[in-house]
Amino acid sequence: MFGFGKTETEKKRDKYHDLYDDIKDAVKDHKEHMSEIDDILSTYNKSVPDLPNNCTPSDPFIEKNTAVVDRLKKYINKEKDKLSELTKARDKAYEKYQEYKAKAIKEEAERERKEKEKKEKEKKEREAKNKK
Repeated sequence: MFGFGKTETEKKRDKYHDLYDDIKDAVKDHKEHMSEIDDILSTYNKSVPDLPNNCTPSDPFIEKNTAVVDRLKKYINKEKDKLSELTKARDKAYEKYQEYKAKAIKEEAERERKEKEKKEKEKKEREAKNKK
């Protein structure tokens, strides 16, 4: 939890896992936000009456409405690009987490192997000493 007694690899592994979790949450929140925006735009488009273009009172509204809807669509596209970037970052963080996880497992196996060899060597030395 606090990182005491952890190797640098284990610390990096844990940091990448935390980063992955944070980005995963951001992606989820972003998707929810985008869904709300899509719903709002869809509801709005369904609620705006189709006013005839040749009707003078509606001309300023139609122009302004079209401009606002176009700006909103540009915003939605930018946000979809951000979602794509977040998804890529999440995947990269997970990839790095897996990389450091595998490395930490190898390091732990190596430490255990060395410790076992050391104990066997000490045991043989004690046995040799006791034979004398």
